[in-house]
Amino acid sequence: MRTWQPHTQRFSSLVFSPDGKLLATTAGQSKLVWLWDAATGALVRKLSGGEFPAKAVAFSPDGRHVAAMQAGPDVRIWEVETGKLVAALAVESGGTKSLAFSPDGQSLVVGGCWWTDPTRESPVPRPPDTTNRVGDLVGFAPSGRFVLTSGSLVTIAAGPDQPSRGFYDPHGHATVNGFAFTRDESKLAVAYQSATAAVFDLARTLRAAAAGPVLLKGHAGKQVRAIGFAADGRTAVTAGIDGTCRFWDATTGAPLRVFDWGQGVIATAAFAPDGLTCAVGGVKGQVVVWDLDA
Repeated sequence: MRTWQPHTQRFSSLVFSPDGKLLATTAGQSKLVWLWDAATGALVRKLSGGEFPAKAVAFSPDGRHVAAMQAGPDVRIWEVETGKLVAALAVESGGTKSLAFSPDGQSLVVGGCWWTDPTRESPVPRPPDTTNRVGDLVGFAPSGRFVLTSGSLVTIAAGPDQPSRGFYDPHGHATVNGFAFTRDESKLAVAYQSATAAVFDLARTLRAAAAGPVLLKGHAGKQVRAIGFAADGRTAVTAGIDGTCRFWDATTGAPLRVFDWGQGVIATAAFAPDGLTCAVGGVKGQVVVWDLDA
């Protein structure tokens, strides 16, 4: 376990690079994106050039670029190795909380705005190539299927204009805070703005609409901020604003382990793509990184 104090203000976003070696963070009203060595906590680089506070961040799948959504809202994209600002993108829709690169790196999406070749140099904000649906959170499944959340609904589709399948909060009212897939895409886990998370068996649910998810109930009645899977795909991990991270049997929902480092309220959390490492960021700017199999 590694603990350090990268910021003095509340975390806005926290994400691992594809190889798990770097953490990109944003906090408070800073316009900067910060890159940290995930193993040591050493500052690697500060990325600057945005005109508004940096919020959500995302790495490109090859790890060569990092993008930040600004409060403007615009998107800025930098080279990780050099810190060079290479692209600016003009967002034409509001209400979204995240941005995501497609698994092949050929697209970037923010709500209803899509760009192809997003890292192409553009000194002035480039408008999107396509504008369609707007949601709270956006992302992609490992296979490249598009994922969009709106309120308590998670939808999955082959693309932005393709037929979709929806997965609702089992209680019908709690807004989605995050989602994650197992690497084989057999399970979808969803964290809600309640004390509940849910794990959907995708193959079973797609066969039978009435098939319900496995519920993960805990976190002392507080919001579940983030969710992920350990490398084996059989263990789900949640982080809540009660200050704890909890391990669950993803098949039965049985609680397995609880971690509480006394850091207070958790503002955000991230899981390394290999499912071996997790990081949590607190409202006071502190971060804890630990190995899930420790």
